[in-house]
Amino acid sequence: MLLAKEDSLKETKYYKYRDAKCGLKLLRECKIKVSTPKTLNDIYELFPFPEIELKEITDEILFGKWKNGFMIHLNESGYAIGNEDDLYSFYNENREVFTEKAKGLKKIVLDSISETVQGMSNYTAVFSMTTNPTQNLMWAYYADGYRGLCIGFDFKEFDYNTTLYKVNYSNNRPKISIKTLKDKKELDSKIIELMTTKAKHWEHEEEYRFLFNIDEAETKKDIILLDIKPKNVCEAYLGPKIRKEDLKELKSILDEARYNHIKVFGIDFDTNNTYDFIPKEIDREKILEYNKQFEQTRLMPRFLR
Repeated sequence: MLLAKEDSLKETKYYKYRDAKCGLKLLRECKIKVSTPKTLNDIYELFPFPEIELKEITDEILFGKWKNGFMIHLNESGYAIGNEDDLYSFYNENREVFTEKAKGLKKIVLDSISETVQGMSNYTAVFSMTTNPTQNLMWAYYADGYRGLCIGFDFKEFDYNTTLYKVNYSNNRPKISIKTLKDKKELDSKIIELMTTKAKHWEHEEEYRFLFNIDEAETKKDIILLDIKPKNVCEAYLGPKIRKEDLKELKSILDEARYNHIKVFGIDFDTNNTYDFIPKEIDREKILEYNKQFEQTRLMPRFLR
C-alpha cells in the first residue's frame, strides 16, 4: 500500500480543493488543516467487514486466551465446569449448547473489533489531496460550486515525519478477523489499509493521503492545523465563479514576497465537444480580470474561440 518514497514525492504536485474563505486562509496563514477520522465525510471510513468464523471462536475458547472467561460464563449459566478437562468434555457431549454459547461471543468480538479500530485510528490524522486540479465534480462540491480555489502543493521539503499513501478504490470493504486482532504487526497494517481504502464510487477523486501520528490532546480536537512553508505552495487554480472580492484578497496575498514563485491558473471550457476543463495560466498582474475573461469565453461561440 505504501506509495510515496522520497524520489517519487519530489516529482509530483498534489492539490486541495477549498472554498474561497478556507483557501485564502490557508494561503494567508500558511497552515493546512488535517482531519481526525471522525470528521471525514465518507460514512464508510474505517468500517471493516468482520470475517468471523465460528471455528475461530471455538478454537479461541478451547485452545486460546478465551478459555477461562468462557468457563466462568458456563458456570454462571448453571454448568459445572471446574477445569479444562470439564470444558473439553462439555464441548464433546453438549456440542449444540456449546455452539449456541460460542455464537453469543460473536457480538463481543464485533464490539472488540470496532473498539480496537477506533482506538488505534484515533491517533492518526489525515490530509487528503488529489493529483487532478481540473476535476469537474470536485470543483462542484469541494470548492463551493466553482467559487473557490484549488491549491497546488510541492512537498519536496516537508517538516513533518509522515507517509503519503495512494487511496485504493474497491467494491469490497477490507476484511478483519480474530487473527488480525491477535497480531500487532498485522493489525497495524490493517489500520493503514482501512484508512487508505474507499468505495469505487469515490474513484474520480484520485485521492492521496498524508497520515500523521497525533498525541492524546490532539485526539480530542476536530480540527488540527499544521504550519507549512510558503515554498510548499506552488500553484493556485481559480474557480470560474470566484467572487471579485475574493480575487482582490488573493492578489493581495500573492503580491507578498513569500509567494513570488506561485503560478496562477484559470480553468477554461474545452474547445472540443467534451465536459472537461482546460487549465490556462494567468498573468498574476491580471488576476482581477479573470471573471470577465471566463464569462467572455463561456458565451463566445465555439468557432470564434
